[in-house]
Amino acid sequence: MHNLTIGDNCTISWDCQFLDEDFHEICYQGKKQQQNNSISIGNNVWIGCGVKIYKGAVIPSGRVIASNSIVKGIFTSKNTLIGGNPAKVVKEDISWKH
Repeated sequence: MHNLTIGDNCTISWDCQFLDEDFHEICYQGKKQQQNNSISIGNNVWIGCGVKIYKGAVIPSGRVIASNSIVKGIFTSKNTLIGGNPAKVVKEDISWKH
């Protein structure tokens, strides 16, 4: 709905979701407004099966995302393995081949 950018040489497994909109709004006092709902995925990113990537996510180049992870927020370091719910850095200085 907003924007999804996927770089070159990416591998995306089955059953992944990319959601850049909630399609509803919940209002409450003190709610933080998200500025950018776009999803940005760099080059040479491997996304495992069942991964869900939510609005505002930024995934730099050279990343591997473990299966069934929930990705929210902005990641800044390249060449890392992330995984979990919510996803976090699991290993650094990794690489992968197609």
